[in-house]
Amino acid sequence: MSEAGEDDDNADITCDWRRAKRLRRIKQQLDSPLARMALNRFWRGMWLAAGVLLAAHIICFSILAVIVKSRQTDVFGVQQMAYAVDKSQMIMLRNNMVSKCGMPDFESMDVCSVKQQKIYLDKLLANVENLNYYHNGLFLGFNLKKVHKMADKRLLDWWRLPKHTETFFFDSVGGGNITTNTSLWDLGNKYIYATREVGYAAAHGTKGAALEALRDWQYVAENGMGSVFHGYAQSLDMYVRFCWTELGKMGSLMIGLLVAESLDMYVRFCWAELGKMGSLMIGLLVAEVGGLGFWG
Repeated sequence: MSEAGEDDDNADITCDWRRAKRLRRIKQQLDSPLARMALNRFWRGMWLAAGVLLAAHIICFSILAVIVKSRQTDVFGVQQMAYAVDKSQMIMLRNNMVSKCGMPDFESMDVCSVKQQKIYLDKLLANVENLNYYHNGLFLGFNLKKVHKMADKRLLDWWRLPKHTETFFFDSVGGGNITTNTSLWDLGNKYIYATREVGYAAAHGTKGAALEALRDWQYVAENGMGSVFHGYAQSLDMYVRFCWTELGKMGSLMIGLLVAESLDMYVRFCWAELGKMGSLMIGLLVAEVGGLGFWG
């Protein structure tokens, strides 16, 4: 029994010695310049992949930020277009109230008192200034230092092409009017100009039937409910449709960016794994060569 035990102890010592010698040789091979070069190449690849991934993040988010800014501008445009529709109709309402309150049948009413007539006139002038701001801003842009072109071609054509009916009045004996086609841009400008003329005449004492006899008052009354309202209302509808379409495109773009980023991460990961496997194979090959020398 004692001799068998001594043989086992000697075998363990021999195995430990061989194992230690092999581990020492493998460590020497892994610490060799060739193995270190492969490891450094692997880490450079990893840092390069991280840099490319960071650059992809920055590019994707920059593109997304530009798209979101454009959609924000579109939403602002929809809001201003809605205000233009509202102010154009408020002008027509104030135009009628200013003239009617100058009629003998209405002057005695509380709603046509001197104070109320001044309020109506002030609101008429305020509304025309607001409409002028919205009208010019929607077509030319709200940035005073840079002209902005409408992004939607359909909306741009709706504003610049003669697609709108205009009734124009004359001051000749017996009056008279003609109907022509004009652009919404010109129609809105004439509507604003005519309203200012009505406000100026009313502020200087023209009222009642005399005010309604002015061609500018007739222009506002005739075109305000018809062509002007139709032009602005259709513009609002077109703008909303355009924004919905662009929002859908933004959703598709976000999905595309996420997919592209995922594919980029996958490709970089595979490339890094390939580099890692290459480094490992080099290390194993070196160790195997050293092992052959050891076993020999």
